[in-house]
Amino acid sequence: MIRAVGKKSGDWFAPQELLNFPCTDLRTIDGMWVNYSQGKFGFSVQKKIYVECGAKLDGNSPGATIWPEFSDRIGWRKGDSYQLYEDLKANPSFSPTGEFPNFGWHLSGKDVPLSVKMRVANMRFKLCRYFLVRIKTCEL
Repeated sequence: MIRAVGKKSGDWFAPQELLNFPCTDLRTIDGMWVNYSQGKFGFSVQKKIYVECGAKLDGNSPGATIWPEFSDRIGWRKGDSYQLYEDLKANPSFSPTGEFPNFGWHLSGKDVPLSVKMRVANMRFKLCRYFLVRIKTCEL
């Protein structure tokens, strides 16, 4: 995905790059996620759950208010704790529906402070919100 927007491996997305991600590439990647996970993972799967939680896919409202419910349903939050990328399983047999793909950061060490986890969760929310708008535009 990073290469599709002209960046190098290890680089990060800017919100504008997500809003303009090529639809053809997005459909291909989503199709692979859905196919190889037997319908459990994929951007289109996440979009459906996000809308079920009350989102409007306009990039604004009511994203922040439904984020905790969305994160709970797809396994990005357990209890009151947002999960780091390393905490997720990526196993269709055990993972919650919609757990992947994930906008995650790799943070080493088991003792990651809560403040860092909250910053990661906030950035994940912002990136995911922009990307879900693109998913709607690309008609996934």
